[in-house]
Amino acid sequence: SSLIITEQHVEESIVKQYQANKHKMQNIILPNAKIVRQDAFKEFSMVQFVFAPKLEKIEQNGFQKCLSLRKIVCPLLKSARKSAFSCCFCMQGLQCQHLEEVHELTFNNCRVLRQFENHKITELYGNTFSNCMSLRQIVANGVKQCHDDTFSRDYTSIYCPNIPGTSSPLLEPTPLITYDFVDKYSRCANSELKLYINCSVPKTSQYLSVFISKSTKILKDSAFSKCYWLTVVKIPNCTVIEREAFYFCHSLMSIDCSNVKEIGQRAFFQCFMMDHYLLDKVENIESSAFGYNFSLQFIKCPNMQTIRANYYDNFTPIQYIEGANLRAVENRNTYGPKLKVLRNQFLEEGDYELVDKPPLFTRVIFEKSEERRNMLKTVSSWKARSISARNVKFFLLKMKGIE
Repeated sequence: SSLIITEQHVEESIVKQYQANKHKMQNIILPNAKIVRQDAFKEFSMVQFVFAPKLEKIEQNGFQKCLSLRKIVCPLLKSARKSAFSCCFCMQGLQCQHLEEVHELTFNNCRVLRQFENHKITELYGNTFSNCMSLRQIVANGVKQCHDDTFSRDYTSIYCPNIPGTSSPLLEPTPLITYDFVDKYSRCANSELKLYINCSVPKTSQYLSVFISKSTKILKDSAFSKCYWLTVVKIPNCTVIEREAFYFCHSLMSIDCSNVKEIGQRAFFQCFMMDHYLLDKVENIESSAFGYNFSLQFIKCPNMQTIRANYYDNFTPIQYIEGANLRAVENRNTYGPKLKVLRNQFLEEGDYELVDKPPLFTRVIFEKSEERRNMLKTVSSWKARSISARNVKFFLLKMKGIE
C-alpha cells in the first residue's frame, strides 16, 4: 500500500507503471523529488499521506482528485500550479511557509482545509481556494495583488494587510483535527454538551465542533446539514436519523448512535473523514446514506439483511462489512481492495470475498513528532528504489482492528 519513487523529477510516465494499483496506494514516499510533473498522481484516490521532504514544485493537476489525501509533508515547496491539490477533499493543512506561487484552483474543493498562513505569496486568484468550506481565514501578509472575486466568499475571510480596505480582522488560528481530540470527546461522559471552535466567534452551527446529547430521540431532516467543523457526535439514545441530518459534515470523524434503527437518505453524504460506522441496531438505510465517504473502511450492521449498492457509491472505498444476519451484499465499490464480508450462515460467495475474521485496518499517524522524526531518519538513509515499503508502514501506520 506504499509507493516509493526515488527520481528527482516525477513524471506521469514514471508513475504510469503503477496505474493499475493506484486505487490501492495509501502512502507515497518521494525522498528525492524536487518536481512533481503534470498529472503525475492524478486520481490516486486512496492515498492518505505523501512525504516529499525536498519537493519544490507541483505542476498542474499534480495531486488532483487524491480524494483521501489527509497530509502532505513538503516543507520546501515553493510553487503549486493550477489544480495542484484540486479535490483533495480530506486535506486539513499544508506546510506552506516557503510557498511563493499559487494559481487558479490550486486548492479548489479542499473541503477540510482549515489553515493557510503564508508570508511569501504576492498574488492571489479569486478561485485559488474556491469551495474550501472549512477554511475560516487565509492569512497572506505578502500579497500585493488580488484578482477578481478574491474577497467575495461567504465562509472564508482573507487577511492581506498590504491591500488597504479589503482585509478582514486577523482571527485566532483554527485548530486542526487530531485523533487525540476525537478520542477525548468520544469518551466524554457528559449528558449534554455543545463545543464550539474559537470562543471569540458567535456560537453558530457553522462553528459547532462537538455535539453530545442523551435526550435526543429523533434527529430531524438536515439537523446538522453543512456544519463543516462538526467532528464528534454522541447521540446514544437516538433511534432515527432523518434525511440529510449530517449532509456536508465534512469534518465528522466519530459518531455514537448505538440505538439508531433508521438512517435516512443522504444522512451522511460527504462525511469525508468518517472511516467506520458501528450500526448495532440499524434495520433500514435509505439511498446514498454514505455517499462520497472517501475515508470509509468498514461498516458493522448486525441487524441488516441486505446491504444495497446505493447506500454508498463508486467513490466510497469501503473494504469490509460485518453483519451476523446478512443475506445479500451488493458491491458497487470500484476503488480500493476487493470488498471483504465476514462469513455467516446465510451468505454465499458473490462479488466480494468472504472472510472468517475481521481484517486489520490502517490509520495514518502524523501528529506525533517522534514518529515523524523516526520516519525522516529512515527515509533519508534510503539509497535505492528497492527499499521495502514495510519500513514506511512501521512509522506511518498504526494497525487498527475492529472493536
